[in-house]
Amino acid sequence: AISDPAISMLDQILDFIPLLLAAGVVLTVFYFIGKFLSELVTNLLASAGFDSILEVLGLPEISSTSTPPAAAYDPSTGTDPMATTIWPASTSHSKTPSEIVGLITLVGVVLFGAVTATEILQLEQLTLIVRAIMEIAGQVLIGVLIFGIGVYIANLAYRLIKTSSGSSSGMLAQAARISILAFVGAMALGQMGVAPNIVNLAFGLLL
Repeated sequence: AISDPAISMLDQILDFIPLLLAAGVVLTVFYFIGKFLSELVTNLLASAGFDSILEVLGLPEISSTSTPPAAAYDPSTGTDPMATTIWPASTSHSKTPSEIVGLITLVGVVLFGAVTATEILQLEQLTLIVRAIMEIAGQVLIGVLIFGIGVYIANLAYRLIKTSSGSSSGMLAQAARISILAFVGAMALGQMGVAPNIVNLAFGLLL
């Protein structure tokens, strides 16, 4: 009564160990492939000038730097009291757009490997979960791409109308930019699947 279930459980464990090792090997291989592709994509985009995409889209460049304060000179002693203080060098904690795309590439490759690993482990529910995550991530990426193109078009229209002659060119340029952003925002949210009925209703009322 005790040995038969124990033997059956042990057999299942022994059968699962090779599958677990194979899944680990697959994940490791996909990780290194993703790492290689991530570095390749980052270098290619950086050399192609992709890091200036924020400037092209008309968005401010986000950076986080720390700089030392200005040193104060003491005329009574003729020395600088701040000269002996060692300040950390300027460091940037933000990733460049090419590095972000490389990271997305790495995550995508690892997710593909996770699907293969869960199929090897014969975990159907976990495979469905990973595939659902990949599908949602793809929708979000397409939505972000649509919104990025819309931001570029909106800023381009703003600049073109702003430079035109007319007393109300500024107001018209701002109205055009807001209208385009609202349109592409609704398209992006609809592509992401974020409450499509509410988005359609809100866009229809706004229009």
